[in-house]
Amino acid sequence: MLAIGPSCSTTTPPQVVRPESSEPLAQREHWQYDLADIVKSTVCIKSTATYDNGKSMSKFGSGFVYGSNHNFFWGDDDYYIATNAHVVNFPDETKYATSIFDPGTIVKKVSEEFYIVDNARDENSADDIKLELLVKTGEEPDTAVLTTKVLATNVPTTKKPLHVSKKYKLAPDFKLMRGDEVILVGYPLASDNYTTFGKVSATDEEGNFALDLTVNPGNSGGVVFYKDGKGELYLVGQIGMCLYRSPVCVGIGLGRPVKDLKDIWGLKDNK
Repeated sequence: MLAIGPSCSTTTPPQVVRPESSEPLAQREHWQYDLADIVKSTVCIKSTATYDNGKSMSKFGSGFVYGSNHNFFWGDDDYYIATNAHVVNFPDETKYATSIFDPGTIVKKVSEEFYIVDNARDENSADDIKLELLVKTGEEPDTAVLTTKVLATNVPTTKKPLHVSKKYKLAPDFKLMRGDEVILVGYPLASDNYTTFGKVSATDEEGNFALDLTVNPGNSGGVVFYKDGKGELYLVGQIGMCLYRSPVCVGIGLGRPVKDLKDIWGLKDNK
């Protein structure tokens, strides 16, 4: 939720007088309603790894709930969530130092956990949804699939139903071009669910793309939609990273086309 700060003035603002009109309020375009439904399928992912010195590290990213299967035994649904591999990837070993003067010691990873949370400020773990890692690729194409089903027991972990939007189409053969209008959904800075609008600024022969829009840490794993001239929304890719110049991203997001991801996600061409 966006907060509005206190006014800088203590004077009473003048009343705004609007002319009378019999015209109805402007109707929203249908794609805006479709986008509102798609946003409900976007979640915030928290990944945590614990090491043998008792210390842990956490990071956040965006996830997209793209499918579900009904678990007939438990009478619940198992959901599938796509994110980036680097959102759920931790080193098996890392160096831990207590200060800049400490040469550090090598510690080993002993466990890792993944959850759907409200945001990075979420202190109420009661409604967190535990996830299990189903698929994780390497740096190429940097994607992963999480599930709400505990794989060892087939027990669903969902504490509340997740939303699987049907308000978009899959476009595995569609290749973005410079100037195409695109929409990115995700959790920048793991704050809240935001929608970012921009255009394609570059592509390569493999279909990878660069987007001229605001991308921040936390957007990783968010999916990209293309809006055609008729207002239809097409899932065309996944954001992977932003061009980075310390200490901030420079407003260019890099992503991969859905044709490289759909088989890993288990999506059919008709979605």
